[in-house]
Amino acid sequence: MTQKTGPGRSKPTRRQPLRRPGEGAPAGGKALIFAVGKAQQELQTLRAKSDEKAKADAETLAAETKNKEAAMRIKAKTNLDRAASLIVERIVNG
Repeated sequence: MTQKTGPGRSKPTRRQPLRRPGEGAPAGGKALIFAVGKAQQELQTLRAKSDEKAKADAETLAAETKNKEAAMRIKAKTNLDRAASLIVERIVNG
């Protein structure tokens, strides 16, 4: 295989010999294995932190929703009482 390096010029390229699975790992092989392991550990750590944050956010949202629900129920009861009073007033005053 050739690689062009300029107008009309070619330079032969070198190919690495094919390795069979299980044959000697290159010098950087151990470093690669270590890096993959470290990346997996970091990923697990980040997932755990993400899960904790999601749980905390869900609890906060649930509390806020519960408070809003209570406020809406109070407002609805007040409106219901007012409506009932108006109905009674109209019936009595006819």
